[in-house]
Amino acid sequence: RLAGVFVALSLLSLLWTTNVTRGILTVGIVGLLYLVLLAALAERGRLKKLLPVLSKMLVISAAAVSALAFLQVIAGIWLPSGATLLCAGCTADQFGFVRPNVFAIEPQFLGSLFIAPLLVLLHDFLKGKRSLFALVCFVLISSALFMTLSRGAIFAFALGVLILFVLNFRAVKLLTEATLALMAAFAVALVVQGTAAALNPRVDVTFYGAVSTSISQLSLGKVQLPAERTVQSNSNETVPVFNGYVEESTDTRLSLTQLALGTWKATPGTVVFGVGIGGTGAAIHAAYPDKIDAREIVQNQYVEILLEYGLVGLAVFAALLVGYLWGTRQSKWAWAFLGAYAVQWWFFSGYPNALHVYLVLIVLYTVFRVKPSERRA
Repeated sequence: RLAGVFVALSLLSLLWTTNVTRGILTVGIVGLLYLVLLAALAERGRLKKLLPVLSKMLVISAAAVSALAFLQVIAGIWLPSGATLLCAGCTADQFGFVRPNVFAIEPQFLGSLFIAPLLVLLHDFLKGKRSLFALVCFVLISSALFMTLSRGAIFAFALGVLILFVLNFRAVKLLTEATLALMAAFAVALVVQGTAAALNPRVDVTFYGAVSTSISQLSLGKVQLPAERTVQSNSNETVPVFNGYVEESTDTRLSLTQLALGTWKATPGTVVFGVGIGGTGAAIHAAYPDKIDAREIVQNQYVEILLEYGLVGLAVFAALLVGYLWGTRQSKWAWAFLGAYAVQWWFFSGYPNALHVYLVLIVLYTVFRVKPSERRA
C-alpha cells in the first residue's frame, strides 16, 4: 500500500513538475518497479523456491565480472581506454592505475553491483556454509570492489558487513576468518593497483606511490603514508592528476546538496510537495542559473526525494524503509542489504543506474516478509 501511495504521488506531481519529459520517464521507471513488486508478491511461492538458484547466479555472475575487472586493470596498463571500455575518469592518468568499470557507466556503479553478492556470500559463510569456491569468490569480488575506489560502495558494504557481524556476534571463529578474508582482499587490491602503476609506461608512479594514493582516497585523507623520496621521472611519463584524497568529489556532492536544499526551502508549497518528479535539475538551475546545468542531479537520493516530493514524499519513502525492516524482522540478515543501500543513497540518486538496488530489496522483502497469517500464528 505504501509503494502504491508513492507511485500515486509520483503521478500526481506531474501536474506541477518543472521538467515534464524527465518526469514522465521517471514515473515510468517507478511504475515498472511497482509492477515488479506486485508480480513478486503474487508469485511469492515460486520466487521462494527460485531464491537459491538466483543467489548462485548472482554470485557466479559477480565473480565473472570481477575477473573482467582484473583483466581491465591489467589491459589498462598498455592499451588505450577505447580498447578496454574504460570510462573517462577510470584511466591510469587519474590516479596512476586503472579503476575498473567493466560494463557499468562508472566505478561507483560497478562497486554497487558487488554489494548484494558479497553480502549473500558473507551471510552463508557466517552460517557455516563454507566452501573453497565461495571463499575464492568472496575474495575475488571484494578485491574488485576495493579496486573501484568507490567510497560510496565500499562504505555501504562496510555497514552491511557490520550488521551481519553484529547479528552473528557469537560465531567468533567465523567472524575472525571473514575478517581475514576481507583483509586479504584489500591487500590483493593494493598489490594489483601498485603493480599496475609501476608497470604503466605512460605514468610516473611507483608501487608505493599508488598504494599511498589508494589508502589516502579510501580514508578521506585521514591516513597518509610517509612521502617517498622524489626520483627523476622519465620524460615520456606523465604525473597523474591525483596523488591522494580528492576533496573535489566530496565538495561537489555537498555543494549540490546545499543548492537542492536552498531550492526546496524557497516556497511553502515546495517544502510540502516539492518541485515535482524529475524536476530537480530544472528547478535548481532556475534558482541558481550560474551554478548548475538543468540536466544535473543531486547525487543524494534523500535530498532529491525531498526536493521533488517535499516532506510528504520523504515521509512516504521513510515509511517504506520502516515497512521493509518490520516485514523482514524474522530474517534480520536482510537488514544488512537495506543498511548498505541506505548508505549508497547518500552518494547517488535516480533510478536507471541503480535498478538493482530496488530489485534486490523487492526480492528480499517478498521472500522473507512476515505475512498476516504468520503473525497470527
